[in-house]
Amino acid sequence: MPSLTLLLLCADALAQGYSTDIELVRPTFSPGAVAGFDTPSFGRPGTVRVGTMLQYERDPLILYQLDREAGSVVANRFMAHLGVSVDLTKRLSARFVLPIAGQWGSEVERLAADQGGIGDATLGARVRLFDLGPVSTAARADIYLPFGTKSAYLGETGLRGMGGLVAQAQFGPLALLADAGVLGRAVVPTDQDFSLGSELVLSGGVRVDIWPDNVAVGAGVLSRTGFTNFWGPGAESPTELVAGIQLRPMTDWRLDVGFGRGLAAGYGTTQFRVYTGLTWQRTPPLPQSLTPEPLAKVLITEAPDLPVDPVEVVVIEKPVWKEDELARVEESQIVIRDPIQFELATARILPESIPTLVAISKLLAEHPEIGHLVIEGHASEEGSFSYNYDLSIRRSLAIFQELVLAGTYPARLSCRGMGEVEPVMLGSAETQLATNRRVIFHIVRRLKAGEQPPAQRAEMLLPWNGDPKTFVPPPPMPLPEPTPPPKATPKQQEDYPTDPNLFREREDDDEEEDAPR
Repeated sequence: MPSLTLLLLCADALAQGYSTDIELVRPTFSPGAVAGFDTPSFGRPGTVRVGTMLQYERDPLILYQLDREAGSVVANRFMAHLGVSVDLTKRLSARFVLPIAGQWGSEVERLAADQGGIGDATLGARVRLFDLGPVSTAARADIYLPFGTKSAYLGETGLRGMGGLVAQAQFGPLALLADAGVLGRAVVPTDQDFSLGSELVLSGGVRVDIWPDNVAVGAGVLSRTGFTNFWGPGAESPTELVAGIQLRPMTDWRLDVGFGRGLAAGYGTTQFRVYTGLTWQRTPPLPQSLTPEPLAKVLITEAPDLPVDPVEVVVIEKPVWKEDELARVEESQIVIRDPIQFELATARILPESIPTLVAISKLLAEHPEIGHLVIEGHASEEGSFSYNYDLSIRRSLAIFQELVLAGTYPARLSCRGMGEVEPVMLGSAETQLATNRRVIFHIVRRLKAGEQPPAQRAEMLLPWNGDPKTFVPPPPMPLPEPTPPPKATPKQQEDYPTDPNLFREREDDDEEEDAPR
């Protein structure tokens, strides 16, 4: 096993009250982030995330003298990060993180800092830059405010700043993460060959959605190196592996659990660490779907001295919905009163939209003539082209599953995604983008009167998980009504009267004409 943490510092310097922030793994409270990583993902403007990350760290700081371990300076550390982030616009996000720690069990008494305290708070921001295919990018900037506890390896005496870039490449359920930046600080010299100064921070990781929007696993390597001993061996180049799992027990909550282990010597790397985090997210509701305003009046400017024919003004009224009506059949579609709402950037249907899907399933049961319904998902232009296409497919599939669970036979349904290629409105305003994020229910086949629907099984297994499901067979289609005979024209009535007495008179007249004379 490699040495896990290396600190080549003069004992006297430390005894005099050496102050440095040794924490290597910090939460960012960004969507989909592995512990210690930032991402270029953003939520809907106004999205707020509040959370905490708890860590236990073993031996994050060890004293070496003459290449021999002299003992753990910080043997045990419990760290709690409290944070909040707000997506101010679709391209700007801000955050604030405050660390609190407790340390005990130091093996170097003269350097011990077995105490509790707070660390340097972080005030940061992210700015979304550009998307290129499946790759999304953002710039990040963080300021470390120096009001943490001094002489305890928790806070520093000067202001620090960090700027960098984050990127994410999305390939279906697989996401590749990269985080690079420069941490700027004043140089803190020591009597040995180690000094704190500005550092290059490089991290890379991967996240895989095992069960989309419910379970994901991730892993990454966090590293940093000082410019005075660039990637050289020793305390200035810590590297650690972190890995964990993300769970969504409820729509608005995310649970993170994982561990870390040092890969190369350096200050802040651990013999091992375990962490857990809990984040609550509040997403503002989607605006109501925008329907074209009625053409209440057409204004016509008349040319002078030219007669103008009167123009009939057509007034298009908005459809009126009954109080308890959530869906209805209109021509070749099932239209819904309220848009289907999803959790931000996921295919998880929010609870307030479930009654609408139940209403659609009920409509299908009441209308056996609807032979087949296509669920079509659309996305706005935010994000990469491939990401929007994949998201629209996953959302239409989620609705397919919900309709089947509500009792609709699977063979009557299919789903497809259209991504961002058919926008309803052009523009980058949130109202326009929200209008383009929609689901359409196309009726692609209608049964004729007397045509019976395909046979369906009363019991079958759900296609996606094999659970048993009972389906109620549709009612039989009504027989076609007999076609009434066509009415006779006046000429036909004259030539072929229907009054039997008239027929007799005509026959008598014919017999008289045929009699011999």
